[in-house]
Parts: sequence; C-alpha cells; structure tokens
Amino acid sequence: MSESRPELDERNRKAATWPDYIVVEVAGLIAAGVASTSALRHIRGTTTAHAIPVALALLKLPMGALTAVLGLLLMRGGFVPGLSALDSSAQIVAWAVIFGYSQELFTKFVDRQGQAVLEGVRGSTDPLPLTRQGTVAPM
Repeated sequence: MSESRPELDERNRKAATWPDYIVVEVAGLIAAGVASTSALRHIRGTTTAHAIPVALALLKLPMGALTAVLGLLLMRGGFVPGLSALDSSAQIVAWAVIFGYSQELFTKFVDRQGQAVLEGVRGSTDPLPLTRQGTVAPM
C-alpha cells in the first residue's frame, strides 16, 4: 500500500527533528573540511600578515553545512529528478557528505579571487634576482 503525498509529508515532518539537521550539518561540515584541506595544498603561501588561504578554508566550512542541508531539501522537494526518495538515515548522511563536499562548486570563484590577491601580493614582494656571485642584480 502506497502512502499519499500529504501523509508522507506529515510522517516525515514528525520524523525529522533538530538533531537530525545537526547531524546533516556536521556531515556537510566534515566533508567541507576535507575539501578545504585538499584545496589548501594547492594554494601557494604568502609572506604577508594576512592569512588569505586560511580565511578561504574557513569560509568553506559553513558553506559545506549549508549546501548539505539545502541539497537534501532540494532532493526532498523533488527538484532532482529520480532522487526524491531518501529511504534510510545512511542515505541521508551519504548525500549530506556529497553535498557538503560540493560546496567547492560554489566557492570556486572566491578561491580564484583569493589566488589573484595572493598573486598580486607576491608580485610586489618578489625578491630581487641574484647574480652568479650572490649579489643583487642591478636594475
């Protein structure tokens, strides 16, 4: 016997509680943490006092939690064809991890801007070229 849509919505409303949302957000946060640590490996450092790469990594953590919750809400709302049924808690957590990691799609523009800032800073603070004798080359 199949349940009608209003009965299913009411059953899901009673089943989903705030701790469930927290679990989804933590799963998204952990996935975003993994993504941000892998992204930090590719960002070159800077000698300035501003920790741009760390700030970019910290931005990804709340974005991962947010995309995990919003992604599951979009799935539940039927916006992703064929993926509207979330049958088990394991499926929900797995999709939360996938959506949490997918915040990389949303933060890619911010990463590019941060890298451009680092390149600009690096360009103005590059050391002067050395000659073979180890002295600074004349300009």
